[in-house]
Amino acid sequence: MGGLRLGRGLNFFLLPILCSSLLFGLRTGLIAWPFSVVLAYYCIIPPHYSLRIDSMASFADLIIFIYESLLAAVIGVIIYESSAVSKMGKG
Repeated sequence: MGGLRLGRGLNFFLLPILCSSLLFGLRTGLIAWPFSVVLAYYCIIPPHYSLRIDSMASFADLIIFIYESLLAAVIGVIIYESSAVSKMGKG
């Protein structure tokens, strides 16, 4: 996604989504998701510190990050639910 120029920076914004869905479930993961997308778009995707879309490359980076971050939320929820089910089975 975006080559090396965006990859590491955008991965930083995946952490709140993954951690919130891992620790608290789907609802908090979906609450963290739009905030992280908007902050990542504002801070990382060019033009920096603006919500303008200047090129198709910026638009493509945004769309890819939206889907990638939603996938991180879903993966976190799957792990959260599987650990909750395994805890219920032990008790």
